[in-house]
Amino acid sequence: MGAGGAGVARSNWTKPGARLGLDTAVFIYYLNRQEPYFSLCQGILKRIENGEAHGVISTVSEMEMLVQPLAANDKPVIEAIHDLLDTLEHLDIVPVDRQLARNAAQVRAQTRLRNIDALIVATAIVSGCDALVGNDETCARRVREIRYIYLDDAVKEGTP
Repeated sequence: MGAGGAGVARSNWTKPGARLGLDTAVFIYYLNRQEPYFSLCQGILKRIENGEAHGVISTVSEMEMLVQPLAANDKPVIEAIHDLLDTLEHLDIVPVDRQLARNAAQVRAQTRLRNIDALIVATAIVSGCDALVGNDETCARRVREIRYIYLDDAVKEGTP
């Protein structure tokens, strides 16, 4: 078992109807077709697309996805990100408001995560997610308020 602590064995995060908080890495690995994560991330997004699971992301993740393509003026990638986010019917994109910022401050105070990561974690918690899926080793070690599915562990264990 890696940094995730609890492992990623099949559980409430793979059940039909699960609410999954998604860290930015899930989308970046999918859009870049980055192995060994692509197949796993594709499967997660396919479950959301089909309504077998419900996804939740923060607008902070949308920002993170767009920074490099905008800096490079890579219009096809920018369009691919917009299209992906706009077409996933069972994906909530949660804006940061004052209450979420306060919750993120509490997460940051308890975990010492970076501001962006604390906002992503708080979004998943406030949205009632069963788990947060990402590949941030620091989050995997420090986050205890919600189950953190560490993609490195999921790939090693062959979790769908």
